[in-house]
Amino acid sequence: MWKEIGFEPVVIYVGKPDAWTGGCQTVAGETCEDLFILSSLIEPIEGYDDGTIAQAARLIGSSLPVHDDDYILTTDVDLLPIQRAYFEQADMSKPIHLFFSNAYGQHNGPHYPICHIGANRIVWNQLVGCEGRPTPWALISKIMADLPPNSPHPAAWNFDEEWISRKISSSPLFGQAQHISRGFNPYGFARGRIDRGQLHELNPPIGEAIDCHAWRPGYSLENWPKIREIFKHVVPEGLEWADIYHRKFASKIENL
Repeated sequence: MWKEIGFEPVVIYVGKPDAWTGGCQTVAGETCEDLFILSSLIEPIEGYDDGTIAQAARLIGSSLPVHDDDYILTTDVDLLPIQRAYFEQADMSKPIHLFFSNAYGQHNGPHYPICHIGANRIVWNQLVGCEGRPTPWALISKIMADLPPNSPHPAAWNFDEEWISRKISSSPLFGQAQHISRGFNPYGFARGRIDRGQLHELNPPIGEAIDCHAWRPGYSLENWPKIREIFKHVVPEGLEWADIYHRKFASKIENL
């Protein structure tokens, strides 16, 4: 779906290499290779859940083999883009783009959602405090060093957003950043978002939606039909491919 919006996806895996062989993990990995999707593997770090590392790994884009002027946009793996025009709001004369910058308010200082923060590789390197091109392992280690090991929830859950928000707000480039506000619907969810957190009948029609905070797990018999409808709207010519991928992936899940 991101390709349809104009982006090339990047996938970061977390875990031991052998954890990503066999079963549905192999299906996912082979599909990334088949589609020439850039990917990187980060091994576990003692004292941190793999999920916490995976969240923070969204901030290591400047360590990947991309060009200095390549535009890097953070997101959630379960955030499905629908409306291309929303992402085209980014003013490329600005160094940093803060999508939905008003999501949290400023009650405890600046806090910007990871969906989405955009900048080129050079600016990202400045934000995360690196020079040159660090390795993915060096950069994720540098980031995680600012979170005490075995931190409880919600400190660990919010760490990546709070960490990068501090870096952005203290950057000399902050005054030039583009703040892209987004409204809320009457139920407190992002305007134009199909969200798994609200009743399905309260979500906007797909044709009017900006994006979708998708249902999980996406492969389940309950959730796949809803995700499939969104895929059909965004990438109709790829629907047959999506059905084949879903069958291959789901066939590796026990007790589905």
